[in-house]
Amino acid sequence: MESEAIRGIFRAAFNVEKFENSCENLNEVSANGWNNFEILNGNLLTNNKYGYSKITEYLASKFSKNQIELNQIVEKIDWSGDEVIISVYNEKENKKSKLVCDLVLCTISLGCLKKNHFLMFKPNLPLNKIDAINRLGFGCLNKIFVIFDNDFEPDFQGLQIIWRDDVDFELENSKIKWNLQDMDFCRALDNFEKLPNHKNILLAFTVGKYSELIEKLEDDCILDIISELIEKCFPHANLPRPAKIMRSRWLSNAFTRGSYSYLKVGSTVEDMDEMAASVEDRLFFAGEATIYKYVGTVHGAYVSGYDEAKRILSVINNE
Repeated sequence: MESEAIRGIFRAAFNVEKFENSCENLNEVSANGWNNFEILNGNLLTNNKYGYSKITEYLASKFSKNQIELNQIVEKIDWSGDEVIISVYNEKENKKSKLVCDLVLCTISLGCLKKNHFLMFKPNLPLNKIDAINRLGFGCLNKIFVIFDNDFEPDFQGLQIIWRDDVDFELENSKIKWNLQDMDFCRALDNFEKLPNHKNILLAFTVGKYSELIEKLEDDCILDIISELIEKCFPHANLPRPAKIMRSRWLSNAFTRGSYSYLKVGSTVEDMDEMAASVEDRLFFAGEATIYKYVGTVHGAYVSGYDEAKRILSVINNE
């Protein structure tokens, strides 16, 4: 096999590792945590046909309507007094208010904590927790769903592109139409998987700096790029032009500032233990960045929230 082809295959495998760790540069990923991640039995991925919203809707259905306040943007958590005072802003009603409580469970993403913890908490969080926030890595992984009008052939499984450095390849039509100066970001699009529960949808992942750049492009621009890419790379696949795309924008989302965390060089699993540690039994923390054995996963976020709920009940009941 040619050396350039081998290099391209290696680069594709490298991208998969980037996706797994939600990071731009694998040199930034610490080996400290690799042996601590726990693989559960069963399928690694959950093929949920209707999305995560059905899970949250089910959980929310167990509460009465007045127990859940929606559209409340948390601006400040003041734990300086005997009670915790949470200042919130209702963007829909353009109204500010305060919630008074004995304790609070924070499930804020690590990305938001990195950007806002000094502004959000009064007084500031303990230094050990701030150091853990700063040391841990938090990256951006996005999904692009490529939707076709008709179902694929039964034996069609998806598309894999092996990018070679020795091939002069450019998407001229998209470059001219959208006035794109640098098309290197297209190399982030190297794998299109067929979704198991949707016979007309392909899924592509993007990560790191290219993911950040692609977030800034218009949907129609991305649709043109992917259409031209598939047509050029797979002329014999007989695939029609995709009808539309749907995608995530985790980095530009003010309530996430990225997708999920990883153990960065210089951090340890103890930093995630510190992230999970409560402060004076008044501030509690949960989320995927607080549970190293399931870091970066939805079930990790769920398990950490469940564990903290039990801990809060123990505090309330003086157990």
